[in-house]
Amino acid sequence: MEKIKVYLYSKSMEGHRKSYIDFIKSIIPAKKITLKESIFANKPVLFLMIEESFLTYFIISILRAMLKRRTIGLLFRPQPLAEALTLRLKIKRTLLKTLKKINLTSTLSIVPSYLNESFEGLSDDWIYDFQLWDLNNEELDDFRNYRNGIKPIEIIKPQENKKPNLVAIGSQTKAKGFIKLIDFQSEANDYNIVIVGKIKDELIHYTEMLKSNNGTINNRIVSDSEIIQAYAIADYIWTVYDENYDQASGIMGRAIQLGVIPVLRKGSLMQKFCETENIQFLTIEDLRNAKVKRNFENLRNEEKIKDFRKHSIKVIKEHILK
Repeated sequence: MEKIKVYLYSKSMEGHRKSYIDFIKSIIPAKKITLKESIFANKPVLFLMIEESFLTYFIISILRAMLKRRTIGLLFRPQPLAEALTLRLKIKRTLLKTLKKINLTSTLSIVPSYLNESFEGLSDDWIYDFQLWDLNNEELDDFRNYRNGIKPIEIIKPQENKKPNLVAIGSQTKAKGFIKLIDFQSEANDYNIVIVGKIKDELIHYTEMLKSNNGTINNRIVSDSEIIQAYAIADYIWTVYDENYDQASGIMGRAIQLGVIPVLRKGSLMQKFCETENIQFLTIEDLRNAKVKRNFENLRNEEKIKDFRKHSIKVIKEHILK
């Protein structure tokens, strides 16, 4: 068994955190620890998500630097901090800029700095979102088998017609574009709308409108295997997120990994990302204004995903082993 190279801290294990931790363990020997243990840990400590415990990350980084110990943190949402439209965000931006002056602390953005030059003032380096490059061969095989009908789809059965399936995956909130999807569905009858994921309680009344227009809904928390099935039935993946939620999208990342076309908000960071990386996408305007044909072609770009992985692992190891 390899010696531990880095300790991992996460305030909670909700959402994708467990899969992130398991994935990091697969690329470098690591162990999850408590907040108390993180202060004196004799190996580098990686904060999985700075945003969930921002002040804690700042204080622990300072304390550990005084002890000559390294701390790394992943920054998921650099855009609000770059804009800093409120006093609270201005303070956070100042704290990150302070940490940049400490050699024993590294803040890594999961949104490429080339999307916004001001990100460079907040982070020491950047990686690609894990969900752009983390799937293993078994998961890819499962997707192909579901897609090709070799394994049966059990999670949901969309309407059987010739319309493309427009699928929204994961937690359904206003920030993640649920209201925009309802609005789109009310004006466009050219798609089968499919929801696979837990709908926020205050939005549940919208489901009647979806059902009345032949929408298909599986309103619950779904497993990783079920998420793969949801991608397998999709012609397009809905990631038209709210203007105030302009950040990396794991749902979009998985779509790109699996070769399914994401639908993005026009003018979003993720549109700029796809354009820069030459990745095929659609905007909501494309869906409204064009008769988009049913698409089941696999657009996975193997070489690009290898490049995402190679760059990201290199940066992570550089800052952990620095």
